[in-house]
Amino acid sequence: MTTEIYQFDCKLYDQDFLLWLETTINNLQKRQLSRLDYDNLIEELSAMGRKEKHALESNLIIILLHLLKWQYQPEKKRTVGNILLLNIDEDWKDN
Repeated sequence: MTTEIYQFDCKLYDQDFLLWLETTINNLQKRQLSRLDYDNLIEELSAMGRKEKHALESNLIIILLHLLKWQYQPEKKRTVGNILLLNIDEDWKDN
């Protein structure tokens, strides 16, 4: 029976990601580990980690670039508020 549930969840992942996610969360909350789609869950968690790491690296690069500009191009200084608004605008356009 466990194999059937596992196969169903694998198909569910490909057919309806949101339902797969809700089912996975429910199975985790109920500690129904035999019903988990481990392969896809591991892949999703790994992808999430990579995405967060990339976002952190990107934000650190932006901060360093602004600090360098402030240090070596004082005539082009902007207020912190302007910098934040520019970054928010760029993030909005990327999505």
